Amino acid sequence: ALKDTRFAYDTPWGWVVVGGTESDTHDKNDILWLVELGGDDIYEGRVAASTQRAPLSICIDLAGNDLWRADDNSPTQGAGVFGAGVLVDVAGDDVYEAASMAQGFGVFGLGLLLDENGHDRYTVQSSGQGCGLFGAGLCFDVQGNDQYDIQEYGQGFGGVGGGIGIVADHQGKDHYKAQPYVDDGNSGTVR
Repeated sequence: ALKDTRFAYDTPWGWVVVGGTESDTHDKNDILWLVELGGDDIYEGRVAASTQRAPLSICIDLAGNDLWRADDNSPTQGAGVFGAGVLVDVAGDDVYEAASMAQGFGVFGLGLLLDENGHDRYTVQSSGQGCGLFGAGLCFDVQGNDQYDIQEYGQGFGGVGGGIGIVADHQGKDHYKAQPYVDDGNSGTVR
């Protein structure tokens, strides 16, 4: 729930929201522009991702140790699908978790995730962390000791149609893991 919302308005092209400095949970779809001033916030679902209603979606978080999570297969966390999705997180030790199409993913569009500071953890199952198909997916981290984990199609993957995928981390002792999964048919995913 939004405890400290300074401004929220539903336009024909999506929501425009300015959050305050307390910890909030953001779970609205169709975000055109979101600026969060601080707090340890939780972002759920399709955040910083283009939609049919909001072909441009920009989310900027200025402070706090935030959790960005999406359990379904909807685009999120800097995903541009027939549009542009931009996520900028300025500070804090953040956690990014998604099923697919996240963390700098573009298909017929531009997806950008830029994290400027902090020791961050990025986890996505498929198609993320700098993955482009007929588009561009860019995942940039400026500094901090970061962890990247993906199972397939990511960490700088440029696919069909001249796709561009870039993952770039400027500073820190970073760890990258790309490991496919195998379903044994009985207990689910086995690594």
